[in-house]
Amino acid sequence: MVRVNLEAPLIISQILLRDLKKNLGFIINISSITAKESSPHGCAYGSTKAALTHFSNSLFDENRKYGVKVISIHPDMTKSNFYRNADFKEGDIKESYINPKEIAKVLETILNQREGMVVTDITLRPQKHKIVKK
Repeated sequence: MVRVNLEAPLIISQILLRDLKKNLGFIINISSITAKESSPHGCAYGSTKAALTHFSNSLFDENRKYGVKVISIHPDMTKSNFYRNADFKEGDIKESYINPKEIAKVLETILNQREGMVVTDITLRPQKHKIVKK
């Protein structure tokens, strides 16, 4: 988890940062709602996502003067295969989860921000909080 959720974004950002500065590029990290609040499910996962969010915030502060935009997206319960090995899954009604396509729409909005302005942190939550035990 540390390699995928934290080490890989650190290395990729370092490799691409010079070009991103030249092109006023974007770094968009998909974090998790668990980066912002504790959870009884997966403390190691939440810790790696919290570290990713903190890295993103610091990276933005270091590189904003170059026009690089660094954004963290914090999705809550998303309807996907992510929970396949967990003892729970998203709720049965659509108000209890987020669709991956909805996250993609948020990404599109981010990429269409006007120059000179950046939304650095977005949290996506379903209207209702419902988890189903398996």
